[in-house]
Amino acid sequence: MTAPARVTVENTAVRRVAVGAGLGLIGGLIALAAPALLANELLNAAGPIGARSITTDGSLVAIGAVALVGSFFFYGRGFAAWQDVDRSFRAATVLVAVGSLGALVLVVAAVVVVSSPSAIAACLAGDLTRALPCVYGASPLGRATTIAIFAGEMVGAAGLVLGLLRAARHLRSPWMAAGGVTYGAVLGTLLYLLVPGGTPFGPVPVSAGGTLAGLAVLAPIFVWAGDRRYRRVRR
Repeated sequence: MTAPARVTVENTAVRRVAVGAGLGLIGGLIALAAPALLANELLNAAGPIGARSITTDGSLVAIGAVALVGSFFFYGRGFAAWQDVDRSFRAATVLVAVGSLGALVLVVAAVVVVSSPSAIAACLAGDLTRALPCVYGASPLGRATTIAIFAGEMVGAAGLVLGLLRAARHLRSPWMAAGGVTYGAVLGTLLYLLVPGGTPFGPVPVSAGGTLAGLAVLAPIFVWAGDRRYRRVRR
């Protein structure tokens, strides 16, 4: 491949990855905001969380999940573009596609929350750590919902780690590498939730949920910074 053609491929790939990072940032911010709103409701409410609050929170989660689907899509399209110069991006592309399926299941779970607010509120009984068990309890797919979400997000995160570290090598970008490492920390947090005492089928520790959301915000910021630096260098 000629040098100008290679630059064109890289420009396309980086642009798509930047869009994926932007959508991922939206999803991460919502992941921080949704439980914070419920926690505020718990602190200020005289009684249990109401169905209206559950509906609002579920709607936010649905929006965040849609943003996450878009994020995986554009990350995957960026890695697919890089396949023209490096076949090793193929694995990352496939893994990220699986991650988008997990995000789609999260959209379905959010719709379940919005459609069954009273049942979810009764199940929570003021305890936010029971969010996931209450959601899969209300879902027609039961625990399979949680399995699909966790498995999909873990595979997708692995794809982001592989793809971004490869991209960092191509672009010689420490920011892209930082994004890949941070997504690796996201993967590690998801794995932590699977160990005894932190299973997704039981209560989710608030600290782990906050860490996961914080990392999901930080990682795309690093990727976006890498995109900005790449564009400045290419000018």
